[in-house]
Amino acid sequence: MNILKSLLKDLWGKKQTSAAEPHQLALTIDKVRQQEGGNILLFSGSSAGDALARLTYENFQPFTSLCNGIHIFDLNSADWWPRLRDLLDEPIWFAASFFGIGQDLITIDTPQGTASLWEAVGIPFLRIYGDIPAYFPDRHIGRFRNSINSYADRSHAEFYQRWFEDKAMSILLPAIPIEVRPLDEVDRQAKLKGPIIFIKNGNDPLALIDYWRNALPRVISQVLEDIGEDCITPEALEREPELDRRIVGYFSEKGLDITANRPLLCYMVAQLDDYIRRIKSTLIAESMLDLPVVIRGQNWGHIDFTGRQAKYDPDNDYARTQSLFDAALAIIDTSPNTLHAPHDRIFRAAGRGTAFLTNYQEYIHHITDNPAECCYRFNAESIANLVSRYLSSPEETIEMGLRQAAAFRAHYSVNHYIEAISRAVNIMALCLGGRPPNTQNYVDFPPTWYR
Repeated sequence: MNILKSLLKDLWGKKQTSAAEPHQLALTIDKVRQQEGGNILLFSGSSAGDALARLTYENFQPFTSLCNGIHIFDLNSADWWPRLRDLLDEPIWFAASFFGIGQDLITIDTPQGTASLWEAVGIPFLRIYGDIPAYFPDRHIGRFRNSINSYADRSHAEFYQRWFEDKAMSILLPAIPIEVRPLDEVDRQAKLKGPIIFIKNGNDPLALIDYWRNALPRVISQVLEDIGEDCITPEALEREPELDRRIVGYFSEKGLDITANRPLLCYMVAQLDDYIRRIKSTLIAESMLDLPVVIRGQNWGHIDFTGRQAKYDPDNDYARTQSLFDAALAIIDTSPNTLHAPHDRIFRAAGRGTAFLTNYQEYIHHITDNPAECCYRFNAESIANLVSRYLSSPEETIEMGLRQAAAFRAHYSVNHYIEAISRAVNIMALCLGGRPPNTQNYVDFPPTWYR
C-alpha cells in the first residue's frame, strides 16, 4: 500500500473542486438518479504505472455485465469533470474508490447543511481499504451518510468497530482473483525460464527507530521500542500483533488510560504496524540474498546486494507487473500483519496462474490441504529452504501454481463478491432514497433525528 499512501498525501494537499459554475451544477443535479444496474463511477489519482486506477478498475470488473458501464476518473487529469458531467444525465448505481477518493470532490449546500453531491442525490459511495484504519483514520469516519466502508481482513474491520464512533456502514469484502486469464493459457515454457520474484517496496526498520528517537518525546519512543521488540520475535511474527491491545495494556500497567485519546492510539498503532512490516520484508530479502531471485521495488537502500546472487530491480511500475507475473516461476508474498484474508499479490497470482509462496495464514487452508508446501515461517532458514526447493523444481512449481489458482477461484467465488457489494449498495440506496411508496402510516422512515 505504499503507492496508495504517497498518492493520498498528494491528493489531499490540493482542494478538489469541479470546474462547473454553480448554476450549471444545480441544473445537472436535478437529473441525477440512483438506479440498480446504472453506471458505476470510480475515482482515482495519478500514480506510478497508473497503479491506483488499474487496481480500482480491476476490483469492479466483475460488474461489467451487470451495469450500464464502468467509468473511472483520474482527479489529476484535465478532463475528469466534463466526462463526469456528461454521465450525470444517466442512471448511476454507485460510486467507489480507495480511501473514498472523490467522495468529497463536489460539495453543495442543502437545507440540512453542506453535503457531498453523491450524498445529496442518494448515490451510495463504497470506500475500499487495504490497511488497518490507524492509517489515515479521518478517511474512515462516517462523515457522509452515503458511505460504505469495505475491509479486506477481519482484523481491520474489528479495529474499526472498536475505535471509531462516527461509523459508516461497513462490510467485509470477499477476496477475488484479479486480472484473470484461463489457466490453459499459462505459458509453461516462459515460466520454466522465469525467476522467483519478491515484488515489494522495502523500508529500513532502523531508520524508523531513528525517527522515533529524534522526533518524538522520549516517553513515546520508549513505548514504541519496547512494544516493537516484543512484536518481532519469530513467534510473535507468526501471530496478529493486536497492537491496540498491547498499547492500551502497556499504559494501563502504569496507571494511565489512553483509550479516550484515539488520535494518539491510531498514531502509535500505525508506527508499530509499519515497523513490523519493515522487519518482515527485510528478513525475507536478507534470507534470499544468496539465491537467484529478483527483489523488485523501491526503498531497498538498506540492503547491500553487492556480490550476492539476488538481483535488485528498483522498478515499481505497476503496468509492467502483469507481464512479470506471467513470466515468473513464482512470486513471494508476505501479509500486512494479518492472518484471515489473502493479500492483493495473491489475488493477482491466482488470476494469472502463478505459484505463490507466503507466510502461514488461516486462509491457506482454503487453497491447499498441505500448507507447508507453500508457506514459510518467519526465520531465515525456513524462507531460504522453501525458495530453494522451488527454484530447483520448476515443473513442480508450475503445477503447484495451477493448483493454487484453481483452488482459489473455486473457493473465492466472484458471485459471492458481487452479492456482497450489491447487497450493501442496494441497502444504502434504500436508506438514502427516502420513504418507500405505500409504507404503513405508523412507520417513520427515515427518522429525521436518528441515524
